[in-house]
Amino acid sequence: SGTVDYFNKSTTNLLFPGPPIQPAPPSSVVQWINLDGNVINKGLEVLLNGTIVQNENFSWDLGVNASFLKNTVANIPFPVYTGFVGGAPVQIIQNGHPMQTFYTRKFLELDKSSGLSVYQFTDSASLFYVGNPNPSTLLGINTTCRYKKFTLTANMYGAFGQDIYNVTEMFVLNVSNIKAGGNIALSVFQDPVKESLANPVTPSSRYIMKGSYFKLANLTIAYSLGNVARSFKGMNLYVTGQNLLLFTKYPGFDPETNSINGNNNGANTNVPSLGLDYPHYPSARTFIVGINCSL
Repeated sequence: SGTVDYFNKSTTNLLFPGPPIQPAPPSSVVQWINLDGNVINKGLEVLLNGTIVQNENFSWDLGVNASFLKNTVANIPFPVYTGFVGGAPVQIIQNGHPMQTFYTRKFLELDKSSGLSVYQFTDSASLFYVGNPNPSTLLGINTTCRYKKFTLTANMYGAFGQDIYNVTEMFVLNVSNIKAGGNIALSVFQDPVKESLANPVTPSSRYIMKGSYFKLANLTIAYSLGNVARSFKGMNLYVTGQNLLLFTKYPGFDPETNSINGNNNGANTNVPSLGLDYPHYPSARTFIVGINCSL
């Protein structure tokens, strides 16, 4: 069985944190107002469920859902900067672009002779739309396999097409850390063009990386003991693992991230940022062993 849905949603009267009504003390709470403009979300959702095998000793059920989406901002009266890194804007809400588009200097390469960064135009005020933190595809898979008294249940999901600004690499793992005896990013160490220790660390598209991933979110293996003695009915033993596997080319700790760390490395004026990785601790991998039954 399955369904296919097309959606075209326009969100209006966007909530925006405006300044408090004046006169007001510096610590006053912001006043939330409605902005003119639209956020337009278009896409396709597909859901498929099927029984692959079903007999007395073995069965296998599989479900897949996928969303293909695109969002665009239109008719807002002014651009809104949402993500700041090192005091400089790197993310913006602007007409004609997706929500929270990365907006910063365009990095071209490291100069082979000097080891310094080369940008599109030398003017630091020349900013470009250089990345989209919104995924274009969301995927979910769930499956259940049964063999006699054993049952395996797995849930997987992923997001594809989004970009991530690796603030951790920019601030924590840059080449200048060598001078302080610290660690640097492996990509910096392996780069055939050796970066100068004097190369300024400034926000740019150099730290914007592909963040697509697919994750085995949880896996449960259960064994049905049935009734045990006269007191325990339907006893079931199970082992569950969470956050077991992650498939991604993103070089940071975890692509499933967004750090909102004050005005310097996250949100500005209470408008959330999206796709900023700094500093993000990896999600924990956990295991649970349990028994359930009825009396």
